[in-house]
Amino acid sequence: MRLLYESFEIMNLISKENVPTGGAAVEWYNWLKGFKKIGCEVGILTWKGSNAAVQKKEFEYDLVESYDINKGIPKLRLFYYRIPSYYQAIKKYNPDFLLEGCATENTGVMAMLSKVTGKPFIHRIGSDMDVDGRIARNFSKLSLAVYYYGLRNADHISCQNKYQYEILKNKYPSKSVSILYNSIEIKSPYNMNIEKEYIAWIGNFRYEKNLPALAEIAKNLPQYKFKIAGTRFSETDADAKHGLNELEKLE
Repeated sequence: MRLLYESFEIMNLISKENVPTGGAAVEWYNWLKGFKKIGCEVGILTWKGSNAAVQKKEFEYDLVESYDINKGIPKLRLFYYRIPSYYQAIKKYNPDFLLEGCATENTGVMAMLSKVTGKPFIHRIGSDMDVDGRIARNFSKLSLAVYYYGLRNADHISCQNKYQYEILKNKYPSKSVSILYNSIEIKSPYNMNIEKEYIAWIGNFRYEKNLPALAEIAKNLPQYKFKIAGTRFSETDADAKHGLNELEKLE
């Protein structure tokens, strides 16, 4: 079976540049490892020049290059350049399934290309806000309409939890929807009996991560040591900053 996963974010994990990226990219990287282990051919549909940017010589996946991210006229290039580039890349790689995750315009683009190419499209929900309406605050009306088109026309939607599942089944009763919990890579062999020194939390510092709640949990578990790792960047909001300040007060 040959799978083609559309992602530019996952390149942040494997490229030579040190670029902060979200947990969805880490989650998908684990999924791709799992698909590879069970015998699937795995391709990552990404930007032109990505093969030269990979730092891991033993990289096991096919990087399927599409368009040059710096080429084209803004606001118009999606239609006259990027979509045709995607189409050509998909036709050339000839996957059995198209995969894509998180709420973006590309959800709609991949759903449309699925119909054009005859390749079934599976969308993975990346966050609760992708299904409960909060995503609208980050999108223009056009981008939101394109994203919802993608949800309506996906052949299958994979959810992270029951909350997402119930909302989607209510919106799209006849849609094929499933719950598949986030993937975790466990190195083998793993000794469960080794003494644990602390609880580690690794992520990016923004609203969706609910850092104030993490600070509250840490306060209520004084018998445990917490170590927090991440990067402050432009999307770090006031709530996240407050949570970080509270965490920094703890020992």
